Amino acid sequence: MRCDDDIRNYLFANIVLSGGSTMVPGITERMSKEIIALAPSYTKIKVIEPPERKCNTWIVGSVLASLSTFQQPSLFGMGPTGIHEKVYNSIMKNDVDIRNDLFLNIVLSGGLTIFPGIAERMSNEITALAPISMKIEVIAPPKRKHNTWMGGSILAFLNTFNRKLITNGEYDEFGPSVVHMKCL
Repeated sequence: MRCDDDIRNYLFANIVLSGGSTMVPGITERMSKEIIALAPSYTKIKVIEPPERKCNTWIVGSVLASLSTFQQPSLFGMGPTGIHEKVYNSIMKNDVDIRNDLFLNIVLSGGLTIFPGIAERMSNEITALAPISMKIEVIAPPKRKHNTWMGGSILAFLNTFNRKLITNGEYDEFGPSVVHMKCL
């Protein structure tokens, strides 16, 4: 599942179906009830009424829906696992010896991670999945919105980058094993 495309398509379809920027009486109240019903009990949701009904309420609803879609895609018919389950499953596929270190170093980055409370929510959801004795640490750096871009740009300027670069042709010829050949 490509999260960004799936979420974008879902939100676009719902914006079109709701009439886009048309003002519908009671839309804020209806949306807030639906969003609160979907949210876990530990999540605080603040509903902001637009002043004098001059702004489009579907934008706020779309942003909140995109966060819910990211965390619980099955509620929107987009697949069975949320991001917390993907992180947990990825960690569990590693050797037992390094799982503890991985659970202690879950780093959030990217645009959807800037929502308030996302680190606590991720921590709570992964804690619920992980073994009881496992300590979980979710790190949410303050400038995480652009961390992936900054990391990629730093990597591109390293002297070793060109030696470790994998072309499409190399991947087609050797498959996934080319990563081990060039990068390890």
